[in-house]
Amino acid sequence: MDNFALQPNDRVLILGGTGFIGKRLVSELTGRNIRLRLLVRNPSKVSAAILQNRDIEVVKGDIVRGEGLKEAARGIHTAYYLVHSMGSKSMFKSTEFAGMDKDAAKNFISSADEAGIKRVIYLGGLGETGKSLSEHLRSREEVAEILSAGKLHATILRAAIIIGAGGASFVMLKYLVERLPVMICPKWIDTKIQPIAVKDVLAYLTGCLLNPATAGKKFDIGGP
Repeated sequence: MDNFALQPNDRVLILGGTGFIGKRLVSELTGRNIRLRLLVRNPSKVSAAILQNRDIEVVKGDIVRGEGLKEAARGIHTAYYLVHSMGSKSMFKSTEFAGMDKDAAKNFISSADEAGIKRVIYLGGLGETGKSLSEHLRSREEVAEILSAGKLHATILRAAIIIGAGGASFVMLKYLVERLPVMICPKWIDTKIQPIAVKDVLAYLTGCLLNPATAGKKFDIGGP
């Protein structure tokens, strides 16, 4: 696994670097003097404070359309795959967001294989497999399969609800508690979950990058 060890001059690509997890991961990795490149649709969303005095390259592109991927993948050692379409305008049409996610993953793998990227670290969803799996989690599993089918070695992290300020799950729970102190709950409310703190997710993401032995492996990172 020494071939997967990150060297001081290696550059790491983050796909989804302006999102809930991505912004925090950028700060975490730059704090460790890791050279980064971000592929973003809107470069203005990248804070000037983050870029200041840090070795971060920003490439404008769209992973679903395959725009900017070749430039972003060039010379990259490891890529973090943190993108998904659930939060887009098509979020209520499962076939649309699932199709977009598959297209994005296929576009990435094509460019990654061509560029010779060694590793990809993917943050997917944690849930029991089977017919009862939700469209959202099924899409996450399909993306994991696509990323694992490339030439690069995929590290798959499966997380359930991630708790942290600004996260969709956190905001949803906050508003439910504040505005609906009493409500009639559907049957699926009995489904048990394994929430995890965002700081612990960041520790796992960073740890996988710095530990080459995690290349090609899958880890469930749900809390108790």
